[in-house]
Amino acid sequence: MKPRSFAITILAVALFGLGVNSEARVRLVEGHDKDTPRSSSIGANLRDYIHIEIYGEIVEGDAVRLASLIPQVKNRTDSKYSIDLPRVTVYLDSDGGNVLEAMKIGRIIRKEMLSTVVDVNKACSSACVLLFASGVERDMLYGAKLGLHRPYFPQDLFAGLSYEDSQELYKRITADVAAYLDEMGATPDLIGRMLAISSKDVLFISRDEAQSYGIEGGFPAFNEWVRARQVRDYGEEITD
Repeated sequence: MKPRSFAITILAVALFGLGVNSEARVRLVEGHDKDTPRSSSIGANLRDYIHIEIYGEIVEGDAVRLASLIPQVKNRTDSKYSIDLPRVTVYLDSDGGNVLEAMKIGRIIRKEMLSTVVDVNKACSSACVLLFASGVERDMLYGAKLGLHRPYFPQDLFAGLSYEDSQELYKRITADVAAYLDEMGATPDLIGRMLAISSKDVLFISRDEAQSYGIEGGFPAFNEWVRARQVRDYGEEITD
């Protein structure tokens, strides 16, 4: 008889090991020329600069693709927080996908100090929320949607597990997601709200709700650090 962990390993591979070419899902988008008039809104204005877009299903390999694009954008963008700190924005439009890959991407976003935006009338749901939460600045523009629900498991594979194995897998995945969200500064209430929603449903939350869960707006520690650098570079009177 195979050990109980075998079934969990097989299901984990099935959930998180199906890689496809992700180049079209994570892409670099050129900004406008310097001579082109800038848009008036903040969100649209960030689009005027070279930026990154992640859209469609999140699949294995997307994190590697993102990591390969970041140096190009940082070297070319004119958007900066301070003299030597480039501002890079990732626009999101995804219904989710691979949870483990999403957490890999999110940790890259946070480490590289990228901002995340859900654009006008776009949606970021399920595993995409893990990406959005990771930004050092996070912005939902007009009509943007942020959708929550508990982790989804392929029905045929999940049904093939014993009750004990299914519970162990579910607890492991939810514990990993909870730890990740805590790392990103989310409140404990967020994971509870997610787990209350069936995997076949989606609960869309408002910008105010996202702020109350600690996943919309600036990441406090980053904001304070950037302000200190701005004071150093430009002076107190300019930053106030």
